[in-house]
Amino acid sequence: MLRHFYFLFRTEARRAQRNSLVFRLSLCPLRLCAKKINFCDTGSFIFAFRQGGCTGRSCLIHCIPVVCARNIRGLEKNMLPPKIAASMMCADFLNLGKDVTDLEQAGVEYLHFDIMDGVFVPNMMLCNEMMKGLRKATKIPFDVHLMIVNPEQKIRWFDLEPGDLVSVHYESTPHLHRAIQEINNAGAKPAIALNPATPICCIEHVLPDVEMVLLMTVNPGFAGQKLVEQTLEKIRVTRDFLDTSGYRNVMLQVDGNCSFANIPRMRAKGADCFVAGSSSVFAQGTTIAAACKRLREVMK
Repeated sequence: MLRHFYFLFRTEARRAQRNSLVFRLSLCPLRLCAKKINFCDTGSFIFAFRQGGCTGRSCLIHCIPVVCARNIRGLEKNMLPPKIAASMMCADFLNLGKDVTDLEQAGVEYLHFDIMDGVFVPNMMLCNEMMKGLRKATKIPFDVHLMIVNPEQKIRWFDLEPGDLVSVHYESTPHLHRAIQEINNAGAKPAIALNPATPICCIEHVLPDVEMVLLMTVNPGFAGQKLVEQTLEKIRVTRDFLDTSGYRNVMLQVDGNCSFANIPRMRAKGADCFVAGSSSVFAQGTTIAAACKRLREVMK
């Protein structure tokens, strides 16, 4: 009796939080057979069944990807624990040792190093010698963000250890797989970074080889920039793409204006790791300990 009524499943992507599905019921004028709907979660798909009705039998109405149906009838989001990557380009260079100690005591998961060459981005920032010096002062893993051209030729320049993350930009080299291989050879974990305007589909064929995807939420090169608002939707699309493609354990990092106001919005869209700099961890008028405590609260 499906001709008598139908259910329309729609994802209200621009209004709802990440992966929340809005159910809208549209009945034909006869309004017949509207009975209880049951859901069967197979792990990959949600199957909706109409029970009873005119025939007394269960009928399959619709199936939808499970990623689109979380938060419905008790289904929970698949979200990785949130992590902080403190942006060292925003630290106090006159008191780096103290800042690193404070970050360690605050339980920060990564120290984020922005490596720039003045070519890929119009700026030059942290260098390998700084990383070597700080390595002696902390056990926090490094999160190395390479904003340089041809990174596959330069990976071995850097002081990398097991547990470190190294992000290379899709836009920076025609030999992305080779760059990923060089990171693996160095014993670190490879990650792919994308500029705000670069589409997600570009990285589809390297996802089996990476631990993390880094989305720039500002144009790279400088701290203190305003959030590119379109990147919030890109976060949601990326997290859904990873989940539905079988990469639920791939971390999704965001970098750019990760403020106390923006992080809850980013987290709701599916971000797992936040590069925190001048607008949060190293914000003026507060301590690193207090900032990190507040950051943990807004990341929940």
